[in-house]
Amino acid sequence: MDGTFLRSDFSYDRPRFARVRERMRDAGVRFVVASGNQDAQLRSFFDDPDEFAYVSDNGAWVRAEGDGEVLFTARIAPDVVKNVAAVLDAERAPYCACGPGMAWVPRHTGEEFARFIALYYHRLSVVDDVRDFGDRVFKFTLADDRGLPPHLASAVTEAVGAGVTPVTSGHGSLDLNAPGVHKGAGLQILLDRWGVPASQVAAFGDSGNDLEMLRLVGHPVAMANGLPAVREVAGTVVADHDADGVLDQLEAWFG
Repeated sequence: MDGTFLRSDFSYDRPRFARVRERMRDAGVRFVVASGNQDAQLRSFFDDPDEFAYVSDNGAWVRAEGDGEVLFTARIAPDVVKNVAAVLDAERAPYCACGPGMAWVPRHTGEEFARFIALYYHRLSVVDDVRDFGDRVFKFTLADDRGLPPHLASAVTEAVGAGVTPVTSGHGSLDLNAPGVHKGAGLQILLDRWGVPASQVAAFGDSGNDLEMLRLVGHPVAMANGLPAVREVAGTVVADHDADGVLDQLEAWFG
């Protein structure tokens, strides 16, 4: 969504999307929303959110279309959650811990960070200690518009080893995913359910947390504003997100 489907102001051309979506629907094409953001935030962008399937929080939560059945929920081991939180708290890092239907922000990050991260996590609670929710956490998100300290990822890795996987995402943020969890794995859960081969799937992306998904599908598309590694993986590069590159490509495919 961010840096791909949505413009910088979190908007998109709704009438244009409705027209191309109708043509996709007539052709029997499903539309999956895949993002590092929270499920509740993603659903807020669509008039009929139940029409789509969702791979949210980088694949940590996968929901089917229609009745919204939850098909997968990731989990970071509680002892790993405690160790990661200890490192981040000691660094006074701006972060939230994410779980099914909720994200938790430690109080020490301050009100400004809580307001910022609420743009991406609509169901958010400010808490004294995220470790109180350690049995529910499936991802950490770190973000700072001034840039994150370069040693932070290595400090976490040193503390927990392979207990989490660091990956870059939009707006200069860093996500710490559960091992083996990414958008590609989440999308594969849906493809298995539908009996659709990955060779018949197209995906759009711009950032490091899109790489596994783009490598999985038969028609990977990168945004012009995407990272060099993303553009290298893609078979097609389209105009940037502010120029509606996704809609341009969908119209080229579906008329």
